[in-house]
Amino acid sequence: SIYVEQQKRGQGIGLLLYRALFAVLKEMHIQNLYAVITEENQESVRFHEKLGFEIFAVYSKVGYKHGKWLDVIWMRAFLGEHSLPPEPVIWAPELPEGKVREMIRQRIEEHS
Repeated sequence: SIYVEQQKRGQGIGLLLYRALFAVLKEMHIQNLYAVITEENQESVRFHEKLGFEIFAVYSKVGYKHGKWLDVIWMRAFLGEHSLPPEPVIWAPELPEGKVREMIRQRIEEHS
């Protein structure tokens, strides 16, 4: 999960962080991404749609908060093709030293 302070939203920070995260996850051979969002949080739903997520399930009245029952939306995105057999996961600590830092730096430069 990535959360951006309310006053910092709309500056592209979340998009930058998510794109960096996706690049790292792809390098790790992760294929499926999931987001679980309360339905009333339409700003987050739209943001995830912008990132390529799609809604694939809605769980009705599964959370109770601030005096009301909330529906929860499940969204998914795929980072690439689902090869057969799938490539084995490379855990982050097993990636070459400095690889994650370099990938994040590249995303920051693309954003600038």
